[in-house]
Amino acid sequence: MNMSDADDLFKAFFGGGGLDDIFAQMEGGGMGGGGFGRGGKGGGRSFGGMGGGGGGDFAQMFGGMGGMPGGGMGGMGGMGGMGGMGGMGGMGGMPGGSRKRPTQDSVDVIPARVNVKIRGLQSAAQHNGKQAVIEDYDKSKGRYTLQLADGDSRTTISVKPGNMQQMVENVKVVDMQSKVELNGEVGLLCDFDDESKRYHVQLKGGRTLALQAQNIVVPNNTRGEIQGLSKVEYNGKFGKVTGFDEEAGRYMLELPGKQVLKIKPENLKI
Repeated sequence: MNMSDADDLFKAFFGGGGLDDIFAQMEGGGMGGGGFGRGGKGGGRSFGGMGGGGGGDFAQMFGGMGGMPGGGMGGMGGMGGMGGMGGMGGMGGMPGGSRKRPTQDSVDVIPARVNVKIRGLQSAAQHNGKQAVIEDYDKSKGRYTLQLADGDSRTTISVKPGNMQQMVENVKVVDMQSKVELNGEVGLLCDFDDESKRYHVQLKGGRTLALQAQNIVVPNNTRGEIQGLSKVEYNGKFGKVTGFDEEAGRYMLELPGKQVLKIKPENLKI
């Protein structure tokens, strides 16, 4: 395109006297900043970048245009791309996972950290007689998770209540008739003999006694299973010992729903 054609094209778009009038304004100081510059080699004229002052609408429209190298009209410089938004930081992971918390306060569940002795297993009979600690209780399965106390803290097994015997401290000996000197002694309930129906209680002096249910009193908060009641709907339920009536010789046993029964020691399997 020659200079005459460029001048005609300019008039068609912007009116007025064409490029010569614009250059005249620039040379007279009417447009601020860089203005239009007279062309380089080859006799042409070029657009220089317009500055920030006094150029009017035309200056605003063409601000930032690149220079026209000798002869032709330079293309308009593209707008710089907007900086991208920084990525949002990811949410931190939830700590620890979803490990189920032991049921500590249920009156019908033996609490975590109670020591037990494993008994009566068939498929894993090698664990019978071992001591373990309750870790958790799965109510949907009716099983306790036990951590074996054999030095391997990673070994856990899942058992039914009937396959473990609670080991209860501070069990008191009572109502002994033939050996009255033992009454009031305190020891550890450490086992139960299914054939003789007697609890093994190790006294603090080291001696172990085989005692019937009516000859021991377990401390409050001990859990036990109801058995042998004429009201059969209660048999098999677990509750928490809340007291012992020495005169009546009965435990107060709290069941779920705040119900309290008074039952004989022989009707409570520890």
